[in-house]
Parts: sequence; structure tokens; C-alpha cells
Amino acid sequence: MNAAHVMVDLGHASAGMVLSDAILDQQGQVLLAEGTVLTLAMLAALSRHEVAMLPIALPASATPPVDAAAVTARVRYIFRGDGSERDAGPSDTATSLLHRYILDYRLGQEAAP
Repeated sequence: MNAAHVMVDLGHASAGMVLSDAILDQQGQVLLAEGTVLTLAMLAALSRHEVAMLPIALPASATPPVDAAAVTARVRYIFRGDGSERDAGPSDTATSLLHRYILDYRLGQEAAP
């Protein structure tokens, strides 16, 4: 499920909203895929399938901005440093790479190669 979403009661959903995750029926079959733009017909069909809540994607502008300093400080705390004070052994290289990937992910950046 996408991070930027809100659960909306089916009765409050409207045409034009976008699903942030797939909607499954009671047997696990996909009724509507992630990213589907809802229509009135789809909302009526979901009612017949007894779907009560919908994961609705929030617009990109509704996503709160990332505090880069706080994210960097948190990742450094998790790793207890940034890897620069360690020897450049094989496990330290892997740790440094993991540190970089996690930092990039949390900052919403593309992963460094």
C-alpha cells in the first residue's frame, strides 16, 4: 500500500478518486487494481461486493514535505554513524551501501547505484 493514502468509507467515496491499493473480494480475487480511477458504476459494484472501506491515494501536494535533516539524523542513529569511521571491509561496504539505500528511500530519492 502506498504511504500517502487515506481510508474512506464507501458511502463517502466519489467518482474520480484514485485507489492507492488493489481492492480484493472475500476470496482474494482482485476487484479493482491499484491506481484505478473510480467511477459511479465501480462504486455501485463495490457496494454489491460488500466492500466497506477504500484506500484512496492522496494527491502528491497533500504529502507532507520530508525533513531531510531529521531523516538523516534518524538513519545515522539507526546505523550508529554513517560508516565513515569503520574499516572498508566487505561487511562495512555492505553496511554503507544499505545505509545509502535506506537514506535515499526515506528521503524519497532514487537509489544511488
